[in-house]
Amino acid sequence: MTKEEYKKAQEKAWYEANKEKRKAQKKAWYEANKEEILAKQKAYREAHRDEKNIKHKAWYKANKEEVLAKQKAYKEAHKEEIKTQSKAYYQAHKEELLAKAKAYREAHRDEKNIKRNERKYKKRMEEVNND
Repeated sequence: MTKEEYKKAQEKAWYEANKEKRKAQKKAWYEANKEEILAKQKAYREAHRDEKNIKHKAWYKANKEEVLAKQKAYKEAHKEEIKTQSKAYYQAHKEELLAKAKAYREAHRDEKNIKRNERKYKKRMEEVNND
């Protein structure tokens, strides 16, 4: 056994013997440096977001059929579970969802009427021009 191998074996034995101690040290270090760690993670994610998105889009494009097949199989296998979950969610958030829907309708009422009136006007003009 060489010196390096012996040293590695000793380190491994020490880590095995002091697992709980190391675990406590790591936890304490993480708690002490939590804000810095989270800031670094966030910065890294923001810096590499575009690369990740490009890779993901390429992968999805290459495996789209497989992904859609898996989604379809999952939906079929868990149909009842999905249905009960969605009903439960709706019941739990019913008032909030209805309020949002009402606010959306109020905010977009004019747009909807304008579009409807434009369609009616176009139809009338087509009828007039066809006659």
